[in-house]
Amino acid sequence: MLEPTYLIPLDASLSEQFLAAIDEPREALHALESPRAFFEVLARDDVVRAVVVAADASRLDPCWFREVRRRAPESSVLVVCRECSEETWRRLILAGAAGVLRPPWEGIGLDSELSAEPSITHLFRRHPKVRTHGRVEFGFRLPSDPDMVTGVVHVVSLLAMEFGYTTADFAMNLPLAVDEALTNAMVHGNGSDVGKFVDVEGVVDADCVRVRIEDEGSGFDPSQRKNPLDPDRLVVPGGRGLFLIESVMDEVRYTQRGRCVELVKWRLDGRSN
Repeated sequence: MLEPTYLIPLDASLSEQFLAAIDEPREALHALESPRAFFEVLARDDVVRAVVVAADASRLDPCWFREVRRRAPESSVLVVCRECSEETWRRLILAGAAGVLRPPWEGIGLDSELSAEPSITHLFRRHPKVRTHGRVEFGFRLPSDPDMVTGVVHVVSLLAMEFGYTTADFAMNLPLAVDEALTNAMVHGNGSDVGKFVDVEGVVDADCVRVRIEDEGSGFDPSQRKNPLDPDRLVVPGGRGLFLIESVMDEVRYTQRGRCVELVKWRLDGRSN
């Protein structure tokens, strides 16, 4: 293996099964006591890899993955688990996980699993100057059906890629923020009532991505939120969606008594030019 790789065995029996299935000798993985201990590793080396082994992936905190990515953008973290819903898989991938592996396993190559990059098939050749001559506007009026979230995320991600945004932005930051904001609007804003709608409006050009999401709920007071990184709340589930959005976007604005959120991502230097 090219870089140091660390094992965070939150489930001992599953860790043993995983170690028996990998191609590399188990001595090649350095065991850590907890996810928090990985931050100590990052303080010494910012190009490292980790494998987190947990019975249920939904118990893993996406904020931890975002913090790892913030401290060491070149690092890579793989999740190994028994259970992982589609929603949990999406949240972990968007938060920065390299992938999620579930048994049965045989002959796993960690190098390939940990070095995977987002890939999108290109049917036509790009011309890099095209994006400087235009902008794309889009709008959706959606029922409160979370299954539709991935479709909107797909559109925003592809547009950001075509307009020259970084891989981190089009593959992780923008998808994570739009996914969280749209899910919040449907589930928390509209109470998962399919009779209520969420309006999505967006503009993408070579300078900036703006996405406006508005629900039909009663709203909320953003100033009353709890900080999920407070020591007393690190193990409290939930309450991290807005924090994740604000950690990956350049600007986040709440209007209409919290019923509307506007997300802004600048392509260069996090600001207008």
